[in-house]
Amino acid sequence: MPRAAGTKDARPVDAYVGARIRFRRNLLGISQMEIGHRIGVTFQQVQKYEKGVNRIGSSRLMQICDVLQVTPAWLFEGAPGPQSKPTAAACQLDAAFTAFQADDVAPQLMPVWGRLPVQIKRLMGRADERDRGRRDRAQVIRSLPRPAVSRFEIQNGGEAVC
Repeated sequence: MPRAAGTKDARPVDAYVGARIRFRRNLLGISQMEIGHRIGVTFQQVQKYEKGVNRIGSSRLMQICDVLQVTPAWLFEGAPGPQSKPTAAACQLDAAFTAFQADDVAPQLMPVWGRLPVQIKRLMGRADERDRGRRDRAQVIRSLPRPAVSRFEIQNGGEAVC
C-alpha cells in the first residue's frame, strides 16, 4: 500500500545532502568511523546518511556541519526541489556572512564578543561603518581606544592585534 505524501520517507534532497556530506568528508580525509564517533553515531548510520536512506535531523545536521566545517546552506546548494528567490534581506545577510568568513580576525573575536562591554561593541560597530572598504578589521581594532581594548587579547597568527 503506498504511503501518504506527508511521511518521513527519504526524498531526493536527502540523497543530495548525503552526497555533499560524503564529498566534503572525503575532501577532509575523515573516515565514516571518525565522523560517526565525533557526532555520536555508528559508521553504519553515517553510511545511511550519505546514501540518503535515513533523513538527518536538524541538530544532527548542525553537528555534521561543525565536523565538516561547512554551513548547512552549503549542503543544500543546488539541491533538487523548489527554488525560492532570495529576498533583499537574505542577499544582504549572505553578503555579510561571506565578509565574515573572509575576515581573519572576526572568528577569533567571536569567543570574547559576549564578554565585551557594550561601549566597545558600539565603538567597533562605528569604526567598522566608518572604515568599511578602506581598512581590514585588524586595523579597525587597532584604532580603538587603547585602554578599553587592551583587556581583551585578540590573537592574529600568534601575535596580539591590540
